Amino acid sequence: MAAHDGSFQVFINFRGEDTRNNFTGFLHSALKRERIDAFMDSENLWGGEEIKTALLQAIQGSKISIPVFSKGYADSKWCLVELAEMVRCHKSNGQIILPIFFDVEITDVRHQSGSFKASFENHEKSNDAQTLKSWREALNLVTGISGHELKLVYGNQSKLVNKIVEWALTKLNSPCLPDVKNPIGLDAHVKKIEDLLNADSDDVEFVGIWGMSGIGKTAIAKAFFNSKLKEFPTNCFLENTREEASKGLVHLQKLLIQDITKNEVKYINNVDRGKAFIREKLRGEKVLLIIDDVDSHDQLDALAIEFKWFDRRSIIIITSQDEHILNLAKVDKAKRYRPKELDDKQSLQLFSLHAFSTNKPPEDYEQLCHEVLRLAGGLPLTLEVWGSYLYGTTEKQEWESMLRSLKNIPHKDIQKKLKISYDHLESDERSIFLDAVCFFIGWRKDTIISMWEACGFEAKAAIHKLTQRSLLKFTNKEYVAYKYTMGCNMELRKQSYEELRMHDQIQAMGRRIIIEESLGKLRNCSRLLSSDHIPEVFEEQMETPMIEGIFLPTNEFSRNVCLDREKVFAKMSELRFLCINGANSEVLPQLPYNLRWFSWTGCSLKILPTNFYHKKLVQMDLSGSQIKKAWTNKPRSERFLKLKVLILRDCKDLLESPDFSWFPYLEKVNLSNCQKMVSLHNSIGDLKFLVELYLDNTNIKELPESICRLNSLKRLNVAHLRQPLGKLPASIGDLKSLVDLDLSSAKLEEIPNNIWKLSSLERLYLDLSKSMKKLPESIDDLKSLVDLEVYGDCIEELPNSTCMLNSLKMLGIFSSSLKKLPDNLCNLNSLVSLVLRVKSHSLESLPKLPSTLTHLSIEARISFQKTDFSNLKKLRILKLGYCYDIEGLEEAENLEKFYLFNSKTDSLSKLPSNLTTLDVSTSISRLPDLSSLKKLRILKLCDCEINEIQGLEGTESLEEFRLSKCDSIRLPELPSTLTHIEVLNCKSLWKFPDLSGQKYLSTLKLQGSKELEKIQGLEGVESLTKFHVDHCNTVTDTRRKILGQGTLLVDELQRNDSLNVNDGIYKGLILCLVFAFPLESKKMLDYEGQPAIVNLNSEAIISSKHRRIECLFKLQIKDVKYTSKRDIIYIHHFDGFDWFGFPLKGKDANEKISFSAEGNIKIPCTNKSKNIDVSCEVKFWKLLLESTESKKQIPSPECSARMVADFFSWSFDNDGRSLFDTGEKVHIVSYPFSHGDGEYDNEESSFLLLFLLLLVLLLHLLLFFFW
Repeated sequence: MAAHDGSFQVFINFRGEDTRNNFTGFLHSALKRERIDAFMDSENLWGGEEIKTALLQAIQGSKISIPVFSKGYADSKWCLVELAEMVRCHKSNGQIILPIFFDVEITDVRHQSGSFKASFENHEKSNDAQTLKSWREALNLVTGISGHELKLVYGNQSKLVNKIVEWALTKLNSPCLPDVKNPIGLDAHVKKIEDLLNADSDDVEFVGIWGMSGIGKTAIAKAFFNSKLKEFPTNCFLENTREEASKGLVHLQKLLIQDITKNEVKYINNVDRGKAFIREKLRGEKVLLIIDDVDSHDQLDALAIEFKWFDRRSIIIITSQDEHILNLAKVDKAKRYRPKELDDKQSLQLFSLHAFSTNKPPEDYEQLCHEVLRLAGGLPLTLEVWGSYLYGTTEKQEWESMLRSLKNIPHKDIQKKLKISYDHLESDERSIFLDAVCFFIGWRKDTIISMWEACGFEAKAAIHKLTQRSLLKFTNKEYVAYKYTMGCNMELRKQSYEELRMHDQIQAMGRRIIIEESLGKLRNCSRLLSSDHIPEVFEEQMETPMIEGIFLPTNEFSRNVCLDREKVFAKMSELRFLCINGANSEVLPQLPYNLRWFSWTGCSLKILPTNFYHKKLVQMDLSGSQIKKAWTNKPRSERFLKLKVLILRDCKDLLESPDFSWFPYLEKVNLSNCQKMVSLHNSIGDLKFLVELYLDNTNIKELPESICRLNSLKRLNVAHLRQPLGKLPASIGDLKSLVDLDLSSAKLEEIPNNIWKLSSLERLYLDLSKSMKKLPESIDDLKSLVDLEVYGDCIEELPNSTCMLNSLKMLGIFSSSLKKLPDNLCNLNSLVSLVLRVKSHSLESLPKLPSTLTHLSIEARISFQKTDFSNLKKLRILKLGYCYDIEGLEEAENLEKFYLFNSKTDSLSKLPSNLTTLDVSTSISRLPDLSSLKKLRILKLCDCEINEIQGLEGTESLEEFRLSKCDSIRLPELPSTLTHIEVLNCKSLWKFPDLSGQKYLSTLKLQGSKELEKIQGLEGVESLTKFHVDHCNTVTDTRRKILGQGTLLVDELQRNDSLNVNDGIYKGLILCLVFAFPLESKKMLDYEGQPAIVNLNSEAIISSKHRRIECLFKLQIKDVKYTSKRDIIYIHHFDGFDWFGFPLKGKDANEKISFSAEGNIKIPCTNKSKNIDVSCEVKFWKLLLESTESKKQIPSPECSARMVADFFSWSFDNDGRSLFDTGEKVHIVSYPFSHGDGEYDNEESSFLLLFLLLLVLLLHLLLFFFW
């Protein structure tokens, strides 16, 4: 193996003779497949000092070290040398170690007993005591770190490898998907998909993968996704689309948006809004998007999957069982891939990996394996299920028994083949499997385990067996908690949980079993979730003694279900799970005795019966209900003896908390957002098993002293109360198990002395009143603290003891009076995020900062002239506000994002070359040359006083360029890589660079640049999808326009919604628009004739064969006289086919046009004018095409009056004369008319013209005669 540059992601330390050709070899290959740079084979390289140094550097440069302890591990001196170096790196720079105990006991490794004893006895003969001591200490330390034991996965090496890879991906923050397991033949599939792509194409690539369920479509798509990931900063793999869409299309949209933006989505409540949001986020982006398992065109429509929204280098892949879906998605037939079944060699390899954890079977099993392969037909899912079922089975008789069963099943009946594994389950295991099939896919593992255990099942053992047989699987779902601070998302922590998943064929098999067991009769059905069956059971009061679960679909259907009979569930004696969310009822239904889980969100009852209890219920969710009162009386003998979870979140009418004596075994209570609840019952302190308590956004005035008796409590949230809490119970420090304490907005007058006894506390958010100026020195007693936020306007300093919090990773101080930070702040060796917000001038300088910082956000009036950034090698995000004298930034060599706002600095020095985002919002007069910023993707400048931007054309990766309120700026030539340009309120900007070379530009927004001239080169921007112009008067104005007053002759708004342009026949466009000022009050009559300004809003879609552009324009119509008595007409002659600055050409179609208006009257006063906003209504508009016969450049009033005569009558002045004098005619042809083929009947036009001339001549003769 060649020498590496010393930087690896993972270093594997192992004894080659023991594990090279099995476990470690599998692990190394799996890590490589996930694009993880892993170092292996070190043992073969030990020798000379040069190689020794290189290997130690490899350990030092790695982020993760994985020692694999085997029986012969300690025989190798080099394994122990490497281990000692890993431990040194672990102590010095926090390198992560994951120990793997392959075939040894942890105690043997820790105490050097067993096989390790003899090895160390040999080492004692040739090594000094100090070396031996360092090895023993290393072994002792590493065995104290949480790792993995092969015996805990029952010797299944493949499963252990997958666990390690998933863990490594999480730690390395790799966006690769971790679930491509045993990728037999995947490379060939990926190659075939790549062959479908046109490498030279600049178009969006739409590819479809289709085929039967279980063939491996998802695995192929994941493998392709991972292979292309690094080429696409914007990417998303939307898994289980069919299943997720069953929860609602809005839910599906949120999943896509969250995956793209990495932020939680809250404000999407309908499909149309979701589509608009998706278009906004993906428009013009170079996207790698895979939508897995689509079964309806509605799903694609909801996700706004249309080629025109994406950058032309994007790749979109859709997987489906149904080729018709690809037809609906308009995927070219040449871009479709149908995977074939595995061949015999691949089938044997896949089956062997699951059955034997090796690439091939033992010799004496080869014949049996080939029999299995013949029956499996090359289907990967079947091979996986059968192999998992037979794993660990050493009796050939069991193999032969299974083969006999399989031979009786038709070849194409996949579900019956899969059912073989189900048939050999125990009764409880079958119940758990069928529950999962019907109800719990997508649920958290810990939640469903607690429910199944409450049913009396050995849930963990059953889940292990079901997972081992590939009937269930759990995927690791990771989410990132963010703090939004000073306009910037600061990453708090990553958390993960396991989520239940299941292959659709397995799920279909399970549902088929339920139908077969019911013999086709609804009364015998064990589980109900169909919206067709549930009403039938309720309405007919059907006896269903076998039913174990009912889940009412959460949609309009549930709101129409009425449960007004108290005993509607009385005959369901076996019912364990009941979800009736949204159902209506005036009574509380009697719950069956065996019920374990009950959910009725949106419960319509206002008061619960005083005697409502249930002996076996484990979880109850009544969130969002209308309940005002519940369990407020003292219980007698009846109680909820099994209830662990009580959720009353968002019960906004709830006046007081329940008496918790009803629920002695609660582990979680959620009363969040119960806004009228003023007190917490004193019995809360009796809940000795309580782990989580949520009281945020309630109206409670104080916490009862009894809360301090909650010895098991880990999480307490009393944030954002409707009124300040003021004080904490004196014995708060007795909560020894507390991990999270959120006191945001509490305004504490004092902190109890014993709060520092919270030895397990990891997250503490404090909000202090004005009477508190300093935190106590005893804060260093919180040894486990990871995240500390302190809010307090009068906090003047942090105690020096803060710097002894060795576990602290995030520190936030928000104060108006902070004067000083501890001098030894740099001693916080674990700190990665520091946020300071100091509103006054009290903080004069910063001490030396910890070198471990990755996020630094400072809003304080301090100088950075003496700040040493060279120490901050790991700093990635820097945000500075109100600072000055900013120097030395180039020393922060790994800085990726820099935000500067409201700072008193004239210029910036050289910037670090790794910068990807530069956001400056301050009155800076000079920027450094940007040509060295080759990685810069986003440049935002606001309120800057700079005249020019040097080196902008030299940036090679710039995609977003945003300018705002930069009045003095002159724009240079722009780089051709841009996708988004935004220029807002740059009032002196008059010239825009030619855009004809912008081949990737998708969005152009211009606002408030009143001097800006017409944009050149727009017709050459082929990727443009959005063009917005707002109050750029020179761009949207025209010399040829007319204003007048009169009366609209039609009763309702008439318009032509679309217009096709053919510039070979007509010379230009004319807009005729009629609006009015409705009389809102009689007082407005006083303003008749006053000058007014009308702001006109126009929206249009401009489309042609190859593009579709959303155009939004806002322009001002001046010189309007306010009147509520007459209508006002505005005639706008465009400059040819220049649609408010956008050049239309050829067959461009202007579609879906709309107009709206806002009015503003300027009223003269004694000292100054004042503006009054008034309503303005667009009553009518019409687009006309101007004939090429006209040679007139300025429109005459008379011809304008004639061309609108069919819908508008002009007013006359006081002398009774027309407002317009006679003028030369302009020939106007009114739209619509037939011109789809680009031709027009000129003879008809000439005839009409001749007729009109003769008519005018006749009128002149008559007038002459009468005179």
